[in-house]
Amino acid sequence: MYHRSKGLSFEAALRDMGASSPKGRVMAAETLASAQGEEQRDQAFDALAAGIGDAKPEVRTTVCYSLAALELPAAWELIALCLSDAVPEVRQSAAIALGTLGAKPAFDALAEALREGPADLRFQAATSLVEVDAEAAYPLLIATLAEEEDAEVLGAIALSLGAIGNAECANAIADLLDHSAPQTRLDAAYALAQLGDRRASQTLATFLADADLGWDAVIALETLGADSLSHFEAFLESPAGEARVRLRAAGAHLTLGEGTHASAQTCLIDGLRSRKVELRGLALEELSKCAGDWAKPALLALHKSFRGRRMRDEIDTVLAQLEAA
Repeated sequence: MYHRSKGLSFEAALRDMGASSPKGRVMAAETLASAQGEEQRDQAFDALAAGIGDAKPEVRTTVCYSLAALELPAAWELIALCLSDAVPEVRQSAAIALGTLGAKPAFDALAEALREGPADLRFQAATSLVEVDAEAAYPLLIATLAEEEDAEVLGAIALSLGAIGNAECANAIADLLDHSAPQTRLDAAYALAQLGDRRASQTLATFLADADLGWDAVIALETLGADSLSHFEAFLESPAGEARVRLRAAGAHLTLGEGTHASAQTCLIDGLRSRKVELRGLALEELSKCAGDWAKPALLALHKSFRGRRMRDEIDTVLAQLEAA
């Protein structure tokens, strides 16, 4: 029996940009993002350009992302039209798409969005400005940080400054460690960690047990190196925190330290025995960086078990590392 392909052909996508169904136009726009070669990309550009003013916001959103995916610098002007869209999701997608495209002529449009746009747009513009031109974005972000009042935008600016990597802004970011919004405090601490500033460590440690923010906190603490060991120890010796955060913290502690912390070793061994495949996988990933002979019995047991049948190649890799050590 012949089965039709579930995907659209390029030619069908060109046609369906004019379809009566919004779903059909969205699918067409998604397909056109994968245009190959100069001729197809030019055809896709023309078809997507016609969709930038579509009546349906979901189509306009997809068109923004697809235009950016074509990597044609001229697309920035079309995408920028959506920065003033009445629908938040559309103007946010436009800011994200401009960052993805990275066309420097889009910088001024994003700068205006950061200065004048609604909070949801300012939030995205702060990130995209760095992707377009980090050097030019730095003074603008510093100036905006001093004037901004929205908690989420402040967090986005802090993270953008952290990504730029200029430690001269550390004091300005550190002022946010006392902000009333938890996410903003975490964003500021994460940014400081990116800059190697140890003032981040205590704030990050307070978020390790947070159900929503713990994962970001453990990743940021890990970047601070051995200075984080005491925080990881205290966290692992308590019962708090999500299992995946505890596994990452255990791996970080053993990698950064001497690999002998009992609570960290126990945490990773328990992870190998978890009923959840994603936790077994994470434990195995962390052990690939820090396993010692103490882990060998648990690795061999998982290798022989039904639960470990799809992980045997990865287990073999870790066991080979142990043999070679």
